[in-house]
Amino acid sequence: MSRIFAVLGVVVFLAGVGACGGGKDNGAGPDAGPVDNDGDGFTVADGDCNDNNRFIYPGAPEPCDGIDNNCDGVKDEPFDQDGDHWSTCAGDCRDNDATSYPGAPELVDGIDNDCDGIPDNHTDQYDDDGDGYSEDQGDCNDDPNQGGELINPGAVEVQLNADGDPEGIDNDCDGQVDEAIEPCPAGTGRNDPMGYASALDICWQTTYAGWDESLGIDELSRGIFTDYGNTYVPVQGPDFMVLSTGRVGDSSDPGFVPLDSGTAFTNSPPHPDPIGPVGCSSADPATVNDYTELTVQLDVPLNAKAFSFDFNFMSVEFPEFVCTSFDDTFLARLQSQAFTGNISFDSMGNRVSINVGFFDVCATSLDAACVGDADLVGTGFEGSEGGGTGWLTTTAPVVPGEKITLTFSIHDEGDHILDSAVILDNFRWEIEPVDGPVTVPRLIGPPSRFVYAQNPLGIKQK
Repeated sequence: MSRIFAVLGVVVFLAGVGACGGGKDNGAGPDAGPVDNDGDGFTVADGDCNDNNRFIYPGAPEPCDGIDNNCDGVKDEPFDQDGDHWSTCAGDCRDNDATSYPGAPELVDGIDNDCDGIPDNHTDQYDDDGDGYSEDQGDCNDDPNQGGELINPGAVEVQLNADGDPEGIDNDCDGQVDEAIEPCPAGTGRNDPMGYASALDICWQTTYAGWDESLGIDELSRGIFTDYGNTYVPVQGPDFMVLSTGRVGDSSDPGFVPLDSGTAFTNSPPHPDPIGPVGCSSADPATVNDYTELTVQLDVPLNAKAFSFDFNFMSVEFPEFVCTSFDDTFLARLQSQAFTGNISFDSMGNRVSINVGFFDVCATSLDAACVGDADLVGTGFEGSEGGGTGWLTTTAPVVPGEKITLTFSIHDEGDHILDSAVILDNFRWEIEPVDGPVTVPRLIGPPSRFVYAQNPLGIKQK
């Protein structure tokens, strides 16, 4: 019996030794010691509120992350180092500068004072709407949220809104509202290039006007007129320009040459824009005859997205030379960031000649599609031979603020006789964009909102 008690005593003694010490505390028991599980130097006993994240401990930096990083019981507390009552967590982009905080007045100092990501904006020296003008440079509306990019000293005045009513906005910042565009001065003669820009009503944005002297253009092929024949008068301004493959002028002008015999000029330059067959028109020849042109370079207003002009093409090649190689042609060639190439053609791609779909102002006895030649009386294109398109409008896209080049030309193909002519008038800028060039009868063309037409029909009133 005594042996049994001796063994039990040893067991009890060993169990007591195990309970009182001799092994390392793993922190799992009720008397756990100081263990730093995440290695940040702080234990739970030291106040570490998340001992599984080494970036969280008493006194840790407090970023804006929605976590109590410094274990003080507050998430993202608003430190305000510069005393401007805004913390980094609340949006202060420079918490060491009391002049910078959300909503602060923007100063011209190269610093983002109002913390919107843009230094110096909303000041009179800064172009807020990106139109190239600041308030100090005369911009009377520099707010991009109020259409300010279309209002500046580089814009052109818009008189009408989309409904055709007065717009009521000072678009060009000259202190006037809806004022009419100042008329261009009259030209001083057939050899004054800017006179032709004036006749087209585009003198104010024209930086160059002229023609290529190396092409041997005869000065008699161009002219500026206040009317043409008994019917056609300017739509806008006091005059318009006319280009011809023969001696320019209607049948009332001194020196008028019958158009069916024509005037044979001596120049035969390379074709200005040759293409293959279109519709019933033949492929363009390598050279053309009796060529004449006017080229203008223009600064596009900052609120213009397109331009329009009116023209009226007439020819005595109709009707016997329809769909032949004898094909007098009018071209309007544009160089723009928005489009480069000829911009006047019908819906089938036909260039402006007797084969264009619009050629219907002619004697009804010549073709069933003709509507009569009354408007042609006095032009020399009336009667049994000849016809025209009537007034058409071409509209083409541009990029606001760019510089464009536009060349109007007319030439004879296949011969030097049987003359044609084109009247050009009423160039205007448009604020509505277009996808590409389009030509339509002028009466149903897009209305201009930049000018009040002096004679909407371009026809003498009865």
